[in-house]
Amino acid sequence: MEELTIKWDTLAKVEIRKIYSYYKKESVQGAENVRDEIFAETDKLKNPKVNYATDPDLGKPYRFIIARKRYRIIYRRNELEIRIVFVFDTKQDRKKLHKQIKKV
Repeated sequence: MEELTIKWDTLAKVEIRKIYSYYKKESVQGAENVRDEIFAETDKLKNPKVNYATDPDLGKPYRFIIARKRYRIIYRRNELEIRIVFVFDTKQDRKKLHKQIKKV
C-alpha cells in the first residue's frame, strides 16, 4: 500500500506564512515551533487508520484536525492524497472561514 501524500493548497500556504510572521514578531524560534507543530499534526493524517471528523462549519468533503489547541487545519482526503485546504485560527470570526473556502 502506498503512503498517502500531503499537498498544500496555495491558500493554506499563505495562512502558514501569516501565522509564522505573527509569532516571529516575538520570537523566531517560537514561530518555527508553531509552524513545525502544525506540520507535525498534518503528518499524522498519513496514517490510514486516522479518520478525523467532518468539519462542522463546512460539511463534507471537508475534514479537520486541531493543532496547538487553536488552529483548525481543513483538509480533503481521498485514497491517494490529503489536500490541506486552509489553516484557520479558531479565535477569528467563522465568517472568514466560509469566505476563504469559497475561493477554493
